[in-house]
Amino acid sequence: PVPSSSINVTKQIVNLSQWLQNAFDAGWQTVDSLLSSSGELRLAASFRSGEKLAAIFEATSIKSNSQGGAKVIHLETPQGNFSVILAVLVTPGDDSVSNTQAQETDIKVRVISGSNETSLPSGLQLTILEESGAIFEETQADSGDNYLQLRISGNESEKFSIRVTLDGISITEDFVI
Repeated sequence: PVPSSSINVTKQIVNLSQWLQNAFDAGWQTVDSLLSSSGELRLAASFRSGEKLAAIFEATSIKSNSQGGAKVIHLETPQGNFSVILAVLVTPGDDSVSNTQAQETDIKVRVISGSNETSLPSGLQLTILEESGAIFEETQADSGDNYLQLRISGNESEKFSIRVTLDGISITEDFVI
């Protein structure tokens, strides 16, 4: 059995509502700037030939009021060191639908390879946790998978976490809508 290790990367909670005003928390940046400016990701960006936010999240799902942020996550496992990009797309609810109830914000989470490998390491897990710590949704990479993706929606002030795990090593990011 591999010993389990968990790292909570951010002590603060990432506020996704601020992303809609282009204000990103420390360690996070726009997907475009991450893929075009980071020296350590030049290999990952080059095989994607300039792929940007719309391509990462599929252009059909991007609305004009959507905003995406990303960060590199380094996983140091017994089988080796892996880098992945955690990308989060935030789309506010449609205010024109109804003023009587809060409109839910849509959130799409995607993990892609952050190295010169185009596929994710087999067994990599992407998990969305409720504020209580209970698993809300989870998926796992199989051999040859290029990305993992989960979608959730929620209302303003709701909290959740995203956990990326490989070989018993996990990194968790906390968010508020």
